[in-house]
Amino acid sequence: SQCKECRQQGAGFGTSRRRAASCELCPSGEYSNASTSFECSACPLGQYADAEGSSQCKVCRQGAGFGTRRRRAASCELCPSGEYSNASTSFECSACPLGQYA
Repeated sequence: SQCKECRQQGAGFGTSRRRAASCELCPSGEYSNASTSFECSACPLGQYADAEGSSQCKVCRQGAGFGTRRRRAASCELCPSGEYSNASTSFECSACPLGQYA
């Protein structure tokens, strides 16, 4: 038997692991754009996918103080105490440097 591509399923479908028995909707926090890959990929820091079967990640746009703290985020969140996000350069929640607080 041969391995088959998830091509017929379209964007948002793929595989998240090796030895997959079928193509599935990518889970929240992951995406498959189908033009370059049928592998479900983690959304990078500062981006999220809030639904299963996403074909791309969304950028956090709520403004300063909102972001993501990990890859595979399903939503943007208010950065916790002691962390910040600079909406003009990044939507990743980062720890405040020594001598500063949030």
